[in-house]
Amino acid sequence: MAVVLLFLSLEDCESQTIHSYLIIPLLLYAIHQHHDQSHIFLALLIGLIAYYLVYIRRALGSGDIPVLLTLIFSTTTYVFVLGLLLGCCLATLFLALSSQKRLPFVPFLTVGWLLIGVLI
Repeated sequence: MAVVLLFLSLEDCESQTIHSYLIIPLLLYAIHQHHDQSHIFLALLIGLIAYYLVYIRRALGSGDIPVLLTLIFSTTTYVFVLGLLLGCCLATLFLALSSQKRLPFVPFLTVGWLLIGVLI
């Protein structure tokens, strides 16, 4: 999982696009392994929010949706929420300190997931 996320993070940093189809087999495997009610509810909630941010607000890239869903199903709900929160905080700090208007979000998700996974 970490290797795939690191690859997608590098790709996102380089071109602000990712080959999200690479993570689909991992997502299907994670869904098969962890399909309890809390993961499904969280995936639906995050999926709806991500759909709004991608297709209505145009504030998120469509490649971020499979990454978010894979992180939901491959970790506990607690680890996912903390990793997402840390990733969003790091992204906000990066935007505040830089002059960029857009940023690659997958690297921040990856760093948040890795740090929370190591700390907890």
